[in-house]
Amino acid sequence: MMNVDNWFDEQSLIVKIIFLLIPFVGWLIELFVRLSALIKNQSKVNIVGMVVFAIFGGFWVLCLVDVVSLFLYDKLILIE
Repeated sequence: MMNVDNWFDEQSLIVKIIFLLIPFVGWLIELFVRLSALIKNQSKVNIVGMVVFAIFGGFWVLCLVDVVSLFLYDKLILIE
């Protein structure tokens, strides 16, 4: 099973931020974390998060928004 979301949550805050700030790596990490969360819990929030990321995920702006979310709430946006 995919446990990428659990693995990502276990990392320290600084490691998460570094992963997200590296342009292509941040996109891949977010894609796998969101897909893993969606497979485990097919809630509306996870579905919307995956769709939004699938459409706008190529833009680095979403990674920056998630970095701010990590600072404030210690989690990515639109993931349950």
